Amino acid sequence: MNLPTYKEALEITENSEAFYVQRGVIEGYVYAMFNYRLAMEKDFIDNKAWELRGLTYILDGETGDWVCYPMLTKFLNLNQGLTTQYDVVKDKEIESVEYKEDGSLISLLVLPNGKVVPKTKMSFDNDQTTMVKKWLLNTPSVEKAVKENSNSTFLFELVSPKNKIVLKYNKTELRLLQVRNTISGQYASSKMIWEHSLHMGINSADCFVKTLDELIELRETLENVEGWVVKFKDGQFIKIKTEWYVAAHGLMDDLSQEHKVIAMILEDTIDDVLGELENGSEEKVEIEEIMGLVDVYYNHRVDKAYALKELYLTTFNEVRKDFAIAHSKSPDFAVVMKNLTTDGIAGAIRDRMLIELSHLEKAREFLETLRGEDA
Repeated sequence: MNLPTYKEALEITENSEAFYVQRGVIEGYVYAMFNYRLAMEKDFIDNKAWELRGLTYILDGETGDWVCYPMLTKFLNLNQGLTTQYDVVKDKEIESVEYKEDGSLISLLVLPNGKVVPKTKMSFDNDQTTMVKKWLLNTPSVEKAVKENSNSTFLFELVSPKNKIVLKYNKTELRLLQVRNTISGQYASSKMIWEHSLHMGINSADCFVKTLDELIELRETLENVEGWVVKFKDGQFIKIKTEWYVAAHGLMDDLSQEHKVIAMILEDTIDDVLGELENGSEEKVEIEEIMGLVDVYYNHRVDKAYALKELYLTTFNEVRKDFAIAHSKSPDFAVVMKNLTTDGIAGAIRDRMLIELSHLEKAREFLETLRGEDA
């Protein structure tokens, strides 16, 4: 399970619009955070692309090295894609099964100066990291343990009544999910994760022993549980969601309405739908086609907006009047101008598309236009 080097991660972003790098400064250190926008299984054909899910490199000013901080490898639902079909994974040996927590993924990074900072998949500064900072003040054992193991990345789930998705939690806390070696990317064993959580004085995700077939049967009846994360001994992860959780999202009710399918794609809830549909079925093929069209359109539109921003900062030397005369008719001109000092272009375009395509007829017209362009 080799992690991509900084150079390899950059090459992936250069060769696919589905991936991008976000740059910034945290506590005086330059960082590069790699992620994906909208992406399908085919976009992850390069095995190392599976790591571009919040993968962060921080430049050590003293050594000139890019220090790697991995997050969780991107993984799919059972039956979602070709690599997670039941027939593909049914005979694999399971290393662990843990309950899937219903919150926000958090990693704690030890900077080169020894300071510990929290981050989500996409940011060092948001409501979730603010909650974590306050929580850490009352739980010093966690920060101490992270510092003692600076060659490991600790990955937690932030659960809280203030961070509710579907499941209810009575208090705010970090629950330890995984621990990864920052050089090899190797995941710690379930026993080691449990020992780390004991040392920290916090909970870890509950692990237990079940076969794949037992989980598939259990998912049909179990309630008030999101599902499970299954880790196979060959390093592959898959998710299994309970039918109760999928129904609670109401995802399966809207598949015949294109505007709602597009909304699920843009809001990143479509994965749970794909895992519920039979591989090769007419319904799944249609949804995957819509995903492909929307993914390409969205990623290309975001890239064009970032290019427009770069044009403003360089060619036009930040002269707004000249820039406006030349480019005010560009579709996302307003988005670019509102995000000159922030990195909110991708989110703003997603929100725009949700509004633009919120009606059935508009969504159908949009898809037909894209299909015509592909013809």
